[in-house]
Amino acid sequence: MATIIRKTGGKQAQAFLKAGRSTGRLLPAITRSMMNAPEEHRRSDILHPSAMAKKDWCPRGGWRQLQGWTVVKENNALRRQNIFDEGHAIHDKWQSRISRMGNLYGLWQCRVCETTWWATSPRLCPEPRCCSRLIKYREVPLENKAVRIGGHSDGWVKGLGDDFMIEIKSVGTGSYRFDAPDMIEKYGEDALDLWKNTRRPFTAHLKQGQIYLRLANETMENAPKSIIFLYESKANQDYKEFDIPYDPDFVQERWDEAADIVARIKDGDPAPKCVRGPQGCHDCNAYTEPGTPT
Repeated sequence: MATIIRKTGGKQAQAFLKAGRSTGRLLPAITRSMMNAPEEHRRSDILHPSAMAKKDWCPRGGWRQLQGWTVVKENNALRRQNIFDEGHAIHDKWQSRISRMGNLYGLWQCRVCETTWWATSPRLCPEPRCCSRLIKYREVPLENKAVRIGGHSDGWVKGLGDDFMIEIKSVGTGSYRFDAPDMIEKYGEDALDLWKNTRRPFTAHLKQGQIYLRLANETMENAPKSIIFLYESKANQDYKEFDIPYDPDFVQERWDEAADIVARIKDGDPAPKCVRGPQGCHDCNAYTEPGTPT
């Protein structure tokens, strides 16, 4: 597994000191506390659909990750962490609503005894000695060991016609700028205009959803044959859904790239070429060979 090293010098050290000198009594303290917080665990022995869905995903970076190369990650600034936390909150909101309806299937975990089990919208822990109502949805873990792709779908819905997966996305101007720049060019940067003209999921989101569907259909019985994207606007909290059928060919290129990475590692072959050329890109240059000073 890749080693994660937190930067303590350079810009990060300057940012830490700057946070301590900032005006205010609460926000500077929160910023420094979060900069010192441990990294959230993210498996480095699998290729993640959210990364593979990016148009410029780099197979060489994926090879280095699976080989256990060292990745140096910056601490999250408070603003960036706010973005992550807001995304988690929106996921929890929609998942809780579907669970209360009695339709949310997946892996659940008891917060008290940590028992995990698969079920559809359970109300309490199944462990007889516990029976706590403090349970958490652990979503739908998926993994194909042959190509070493794995991740968590946002949900599996039952009882509303044929089963379907869900993928929950909160979108704002930054989302369009990063994932749908063609819409920025066409409609400008007004968030409400962009939202009004959003009539299909972004290509990266489609690719991520199809990776989840393919993982499910290749590893599980009676897996869903469609995925619904729930979009929520950051500008006005409006919402839309897009129902997309399963299309394994849509992500065939990523499957081939993952299979090539796995074969290279097994045979001891060198990494594949970077998508940006010999100079490397952000993804693969984030890794250094084990033992290299950082």
